[in-house]
Amino acid sequence: MVHTLSLVFRKRPFSAIKKPGFMTLTLQGVTKENSQDTTSLTTNQDGIISDEDPFIDSNRTMLDRASREPGWTPKAIMLEGQAIGLAIYGYIQTSHHLELVHFMIDRHYQNHGHGRIALALILQEMEDLAPHQSIYLTVHRDNTHAHHLYESFGFVDTSMWVNASEKLMVRPHDGILLSQRAFVPLATKRTA
Repeated sequence: MVHTLSLVFRKRPFSAIKKPGFMTLTLQGVTKENSQDTTSLTTNQDGIISDEDPFIDSNRTMLDRASREPGWTPKAIMLEGQAIGLAIYGYIQTSHHLELVHFMIDRHYQNHGHGRIALALILQEMEDLAPHQSIYLTVHRDNTHAHHLYESFGFVDTSMWVNASEKLMVRPHDGILLSQRAFVPLATKRTA
């Protein structure tokens, strides 16, 4: 299933029809055709692709990990057919929740609303995968922009730390959070 949304954020289903004059953002499975474009994206302001970014792993690293994790689903974030970001998510059977493992928008496309719309599409796809399940993610303590974005989509800080710099956030489906003992992280690296 491909979710599509015009770049006008509306309070209606996330499968809005593209209208003339608006660009269309879609999620696509990572393929041979778009994988090279996807791995060349970076959030580093200097444009250098590396795992040295303080907030997020490189797309190449995360796609490599996703290829070894059967429950992970990588999605290229496409703007009019061009890769501008990457999201990877998975469902945890043992604790019955979803996790957004990786989410990034390339530095050239940040601060234009693309991340907000892409996150809406990703969350819709995740909810379609496992309705009525809580969605978890980790965020670097210094990434205030991502923290505010996630809060605007209903994620709350769990006050649990995955490591010294990454905290756990959840978007509860029914207001009930999993206990700390019930949470088994799908990933050990950060989402954003």
